[in-house]
Amino acid sequence: MANPHDERMKTAMRRLESARYLRDGKYYDDAVGRAYYAVYEAAHAALGVSGIPQPKTHSGLASQFNRHCVLSGRMPQEVATALGGLEDERSAADYFRAVPSAEEADEAIRKAENFVNTVRREYFPPM
Repeated sequence: MANPHDERMKTAMRRLESARYLRDGKYYDDAVGRAYYAVYEAAHAALGVSGIPQPKTHSGLASQFNRHCVLSGRMPQEVATALGGLEDERSAADYFRAVPSAEEADEAIRKAENFVNTVRREYFPPM
C-alpha cells in the first residue's frame, strides 16, 4: 500500500500541473484555486509525515502548519505565507466572483511551486 503522505505530495504535484493547464486556458480563477489546493495538499503531507494529526478545517491546517512547520524552523515564514494568502485568493474567486488577472494567476502558481518544492525538499528528501 502506498504511503498516504507520498500520495498527498503526488496530489500536490497534480494540482500544480492543473493550475498551469488552467492558466494556459485563461481560466485564471480556477488556476488560482488549483494553486491553493497544491499548497493545501503539500501542507497536509508535511504534517502527516511529521506525525501530526490531520486538521479537519482550512484554518486548522494553517494553524497547525504554522505551529509545527514554521515555528520549528523547517519552513521559512515567507514561503509559508502562501498557505493563507492563496486560500484568501481562492475564496475571493470562488465565493465573491473575483476574477484574477493572468499576472495574478502566474504569481499564485509561482507561490504554490515554491511552497510545494520547499515541502518536498524539507520533508521528502530523495533517498
